[in-house]
Amino acid sequence: MVGRGTRALSQAPVGAELDLLGPLGRSFPDPRAGRGLLVLVGGGLGIPPMAAAARWAAQARRDAVAILGARTARYLAGAREVAASGMPVVTVTDDGSAGQQGIVTEPLDRMLRHGAAAAAGRPGAANPVGEVWACGPEPMLAAVKELCTAAGVPCFVSVERFMGCGFGACLGCTVPRAGGGYLKVCQDGPVFPAEEVVLGGF
Repeated sequence: MVGRGTRALSQAPVGAELDLLGPLGRSFPDPRAGRGLLVLVGGGLGIPPMAAAARWAAQARRDAVAILGARTARYLAGAREVAASGMPVVTVTDDGSAGQQGIVTEPLDRMLRHGAAAAAGRPGAANPVGEVWACGPEPMLAAVKELCTAAGVPCFVSVERFMGCGFGACLGCTVPRAGGGYLKVCQDGPVFPAEEVVLGGF
């Protein structure tokens, strides 16, 4: 239990009726619709959501690889669950306590330029990246977007905001729209094509 909501759920009797509103918003695109290698990029608290994305990609039999990064090995929560999907995982930490020392954009840059084998430091034929899904701190998302834009690779980012209502009424979770105006993370997102949003301003 982490708050009032989960406490109330834990105290609900078996057979109790609950009112739920969902699913809300927009998820990553159907992995069956994409072409080429799918790269999942998770940073810090953005790693656990990548576990569900990895399972979805595996169920769709999509060729995929994950790049997961955190400050230290201690903060790689969810990395085992991503690896359990069966896809290759490249791990990076700021201090080198797990995997490669560095940040997630370094292996992503190599992968976009030279393919998955190069990013993992292994010899092998290049496997061109067809699509990138990212979840993590906003500066990381902005950097991933920049790399993908330069490489001409479609990128989808999962943006985090505090949500007051969850269905678009309070406007507390807006993110700047590229070209002007705002989008609501709860309703229009939380996943956006990277070119739709302005990142890194918060």
